Amino acid sequence: TKVDAVEKGMKFEVVELGYYHGIGLTSTGKVYTWGRNSHGQLGTGDDKDRAKPTLLAGLAAFEVKAVAAGMMSSYAVTSSGRVYAWGYNEHYELGLGEGIDRNAPQLVQGLGDSHNVTQLAPGGYHVIASTADGRLFSWGHNGFGQCGLGKASAAPVKVPTEVTAMPEVAERTLSAVAVHGQPTIASGMWHSVAASASGEVYTWGRSHYGCLGHGSENARESVAEPTAVDALSSRRAVGVAA
Repeated sequence: TKVDAVEKGMKFEVVELGYYHGIGLTSTGKVYTWGRNSHGQLGTGDDKDRAKPTLLAGLAAFEVKAVAAGMMSSYAVTSSGRVYAWGYNEHYELGLGEGIDRNAPQLVQGLGDSHNVTQLAPGGYHVIASTADGRLFSWGHNGFGQCGLGKASAAPVKVPTEVTAMPEVAERTLSAVAVHGQPTIASGMWHSVAASASGEVYTWGRSHYGCLGHGSENARESVAEPTAVDALSSRRAVGVAA
């Protein structure tokens, strides 16, 4: 069913969906949210559910170029490469250094400026982000090594931390099916994937059902840092998904 809740003539360029909420970015850079709001994931300053897209006033002063949704959290990337996050935060997936839910957009420190974020990929309860110079950062739940920092840990990664084991990340690539560019980083529930500038695919995190592509289906096995998928070594990746 067509959603007619936005201003006349305004079109959504991007729509991202979380567990029970949605976030949309219009052609004019405005952000709308809707759905369940039990953890403030709509960013409206309260915990009231919204049955229709609602303009997110907290980002009105910024030119937003990308949005993303985690399970119960939300994210926006501005034209200056800064990241704003809000919603569920038990596993520090907002990257704010503390584990308190936030019901309005909060600036994630340590990104933007010299670390201009161009892509952001939330997983179940972790996030990876790439920058204009090809660096990769991660934060949040790391129980299966999905943050790619060299070891799995029951302790979450509280703030954006550089994934130094990942080679330079490829830029988004234009394609007929992705007018805003094909993503070159992605996150699943408990794993992460990225394409390098040379076209290699790297995966890490929980190897459930063989989702890492390294030849193991052992759900208890984890890979805690970016590892090349050998089966794709003869091919050049232009995008990834999870």
